[in-house]
Amino acid sequence: MTIQVVAAFLVRDGRFLLSCRSSGPYSGKWEFPGGKIEPGETEEEAIIREIKEELGMDISTGKKMGVFTHDYPERTIEMTLIECVPENEEWQISSDGSHTDFRFVNEEEATSLDVLPLDLKILDFLKKNIS
Repeated sequence: MTIQVVAAFLVRDGRFLLSCRSSGPYSGKWEFPGGKIEPGETEEEAIIREIKEELGMDISTGKKMGVFTHDYPERTIEMTLIECVPENEEWQISSDGSHTDFRFVNEEEATSLDVLPLDLKILDFLKKNIS
């Protein structure tokens, strides 16, 4: 089974945003913020909704940076990374409990975190294509 998800590439002062999962089998792992695409949603609508839910942040979307796939034991995840621009600098961790922390990090700081395998592929892509 393949799950379609979106992730935000949000940059501030040369650093990008990662979030730390709070529960489930990947609790404590870091990832790019985002989530599942709901039925009838476009990728852009999904990432705008997800970032609003997770951070209370309004964003506008830019280009699609790539599609990344990883086979986890329970499912395959296909993630579209979308460049996003915050429309406000105010944000806070959602009270839904899905994440314990959010951090703006550089590439070196990101490699010191326990990042999910799919998100490691994105970090590798960014290192080769953005630096």
